[in-house]
Amino acid sequence: MLCIYVSLIAISFKQYKLWDYRPILLVAFGMLLLSISAFLDLITRYSPDNPICLVDISLRLSGICFYVAAFLIFRALLESQPETPWNRLNIYSFLYGGMCLLYVLPAYVWVSFDVTSGIWIILSDTVFFPILNTLTALPALEILLLVLRRLKRVSMGSTAIRSFMMLGAGSLIAFLGSGILFIFPNIIGMTLSNISLAISVAMVIYSLASAPLFLSLSSSVLYRIIIASNADSSIPLASVDWFDRSMTTPELTSAALHGASILLNEITSTNEINEAISRIKLRSREVIIERTDHFTGYLVAENPDKVCHIALKRITRIYEERYGSSGGLPAHIPISQDEFVSDILSVFSFSYQLPE
Repeated sequence: MLCIYVSLIAISFKQYKLWDYRPILLVAFGMLLLSISAFLDLITRYSPDNPICLVDISLRLSGICFYVAAFLIFRALLESQPETPWNRLNIYSFLYGGMCLLYVLPAYVWVSFDVTSGIWIILSDTVFFPILNTLTALPALEILLLVLRRLKRVSMGSTAIRSFMMLGAGSLIAFLGSGILFIFPNIIGMTLSNISLAISVAMVIYSLASAPLFLSLSSSVLYRIIIASNADSSIPLASVDWFDRSMTTPELTSAALHGASILLNEITSTNEINEAISRIKLRSREVIIERTDHFTGYLVAENPDKVCHIALKRITRIYEERYGSSGGLPAHIPISQDEFVSDILSVFSFSYQLPE
């Protein structure tokens, strides 16, 4: 479990560095707390010779770390939406905070060695413990409904399918693992249950880390994305459409957007979302612009939300990371279409239309 959790911490922090997307950071801290919880369990829960005062402090801290970690991970999944359900998150924080408080108060929670299972267990005689513990499953139910809604709008050819399959497999393993203790109520059952929990958490977290936007239920309609070299932004290095064929050629579109971008920068500035992003309103559509040292990305969309901003920022930074060290790309040398479409499918995993 510790090896899996530590690997997930490294993956999460690496992805956060690449995406600069706060939900991934919350996941990283959640996995760090899960690692601490697993370590505390490992050093105290399985030995009957441990002093009861050490076991008591260790398992209390383990429980607190576990519930805080679970809340951070659930919050990360819900915060990946264009509109975060803050009212419900406040309720969830109250429930998880209540469980942490019970672990702090000696009058409500204590430890005892269970001879049958051969491990130290947490006991409580207050009715609040099972009630609050059951209610902490509410975020999982909301995420399940979110997954079902999102599945209705996912393209079968999208890379998001892979993340959905991994998420589903992880959830199934967690469900099956929860029943192991009823079949083997001993140290073997506890070990197998912990292993299944670690595997399920790994699959769920990795599905999010590999495609951070795949659960985002965006209402934006994407039309076209263009990447151009800053050396000459009027010539596109790559361009893809989702389903709109009413626009002009990529060359004319890029030239027009380039000119409008220059004019916009001369007459105004914006701090919305990021100082490097500008916006141009085109009737019912908008163009959002993201710049790096060597590249400029243009996304034409209807009702663009924060998910679109994050995706455009990431796709532009991909090419900065890939070619920026060599001074970018010459304006007259296009990016391979297969390369560009593959990157678009990976980053814009929230889109329900495949690019053409």
